[in-house]
Amino acid sequence: FDMSSGYYYSTGLLFLGKGDVLPDMQKTTVFMAGGGYGLNFGNYFGLKAQLDYHSPFYSDTEFNELGGHSLQLVLGASVFFTKTIKLDLGISEDLLIDASPDVVFHADFSAEF
Repeated sequence: FDMSSGYYYSTGLLFLGKGDVLPDMQKTTVFMAGGGYGLNFGNYFGLKAQLDYHSPFYSDTEFNELGGHSLQLVLGASVFFTKTIKLDLGISEDLLIDASPDVVFHADFSAEF
């Protein structure tokens, strides 16, 4: 039985142009960061956990949805049917309330050619 694991992380800056929605309140730079851990059980099944963060996109607002920091926890699994065909399933939960959608479900079926 082969078991492998790995972690990943990223950081970055998003430079925004002037948008059409609330341009006077829009920030010009947003900081983003994320990281996670994955564990594969053999060649057919894997589990993943990930944290995603971003700083506010807007300033001078009382609405956390626009001017708050966002932190999300993502839990997922991958099922590998072959080396090139897999199904990814995931669920995302907002850890900072009202900063992102409460719950998001994710499904992705992919095949490499």
